[in-house]
Amino acid sequence: VAAEEGAEGASEGWHERPTVCVFMCKSNSARSIAAECIAKSSYKTTEGAIEFYSAGTNNSGLIKAPVQRALTRAGYHVADLHSKSIQMLLQQLQGARIDYLITMCCEAEGELKRNVSVREALKLGDFAPCGVQILHLPFEVPAPTDSCRRQGLTGCEPEANVHYDDMVTRIEAFVADLPENLKKAQPLL
Repeated sequence: VAAEEGAEGASEGWHERPTVCVFMCKSNSARSIAAECIAKSSYKTTEGAIEFYSAGTNNSGLIKAPVQRALTRAGYHVADLHSKSIQMLLQQLQGARIDYLITMCCEAEGELKRNVSVREALKLGDFAPCGVQILHLPFEVPAPTDSCRRQGLTGCEPEANVHYDDMVTRIEAFVADLPENLKKAQPLL
């Protein structure tokens, strides 16, 4: 967390590294990418204190068009969003340590527990440097595509908007309480 420190609390302009928070789901095409977008927009005023990213365990490479439209309807800027894998994100971070990993679906949480390549890339468990831990917080958001399928929708119809808008609303509520939510994070082993 960015913090100014000095002798006896006096500010000397010294800053610790920013906290890195990553939202993760299976494909980084809907929930996690939306969370990254919402968090970055919501916490612009604390720039430098916390950096938000997203990634997928099995990256699709695409952001779903209905997700982009839902974010746009809610007033978010989507032009700079890019779907990425864990490996792509780690390259982007250039060795910066991930402090918080928020899984947004049970598939991503399962990958953290069972997928050796994901665990190795994130340096979890046996791959972790001594004393370094990532704090994990599960936050499952129902997939809008599942809600659409139950109603016989493909996700592209105007009637599907409600499901994508609901996803955005749920993520906004979680992000609004992010400082409190992060206090619930547990070490990821």
